Amino acid sequence: QNWQLLVPVASNSLCGYIDEDLYIVYLTKNSHSRKEKDYNKLIKRYDDFLDVLVHSIEISNCNKEEKMKMVYKFCYRNQFYYAIALKEKDKIKKYFKRFCQFGKPTMKEFVLFIKYCYIK
Repeated sequence: QNWQLLVPVASNSLCGYIDEDLYIVYLTKNSHSRKEKDYNKLIKRYDDFLDVLVHSIEISNCNKEEKMKMVYKFCYRNQFYYAIALKEKDKIKKYFKRFCQFGKPTMKEFVLFIKYCYIK
């Protein structure tokens, strides 16, 4: 939620980890995170996420090219998997192509691409 603040701040200071639990999460059947997923909305959400992160990286003190590549790869890979869940060939091809521009797919991802786009 706060990428616009966290990315620039983290690029100018040291970061660390806290090795203890800070809160407990209780899951219920009717919780928001347990609802059926709308994969088209999730794909759109990653487009929005990508816009925010790209802007945040542009104003940060970091290796912009390296970080941009990581962000694009992460977002397009997730969109590829959501497209597979939708079983929409055009979207699968679109996000696989985009993902391959920024990273090398695993054998599993390549097999999924072939399976959903070329095997009937």
